[in-house]
Amino acid sequence: MKKIAIIYGGKTGTTKKCAGILKSLIPEAFVFSVNEDFKLDDYDVLVFGSSIRMGRLDKGIRKLIKRNSQVLKNKKTAFYVCHALPDYQKIIDDALPSWFKEQAVSLKSFGGEIHIDEAKGFTKLLIKFMLKTVPNQIKQIDEEAIQTFANKIKLLL
Repeated sequence: MKKIAIIYGGKTGTTKKCAGILKSLIPEAFVFSVNEDFKLDDYDVLVFGSSIRMGRLDKGIRKLIKRNSQVLKNKKTAFYVCHALPDYQKIIDDALPSWFKEQAVSLKSFGGEIHIDEAKGFTKLLIKFMLKTVPNQIKQIDEEAIQTFANKIKLLL
């Protein structure tokens, strides 16, 4: 059986939460924060999850992909993002290398959550402004998208 790693990076916990939901659908997977110690070479399938904050993917995930391009080119990969606003596709297109996007089994949005109670200072002001400006465009976690994504990963086993 192939070994699967789910590697996530984010700030508020939504990307981690989605990694946990994904793990519940793929019990044989191992879950790691991008800040933990793990070896990419130990896994056959690598799933990356990133938050989008202020129009950017998680810095740790971006660096991990960039630093390990040679290893990743020989692996099955997939990528998901968690975000609150609908403009995620351009961010993915700009942030991920073309070779990564072309080889990925799936590039998917899992939606997101807004944690206004946990925000502080300028971030809290931005969130409040955003909620007033685009209230009907705020995303929620899309469990159906996570299920579809998990099904694609399971096909690799």
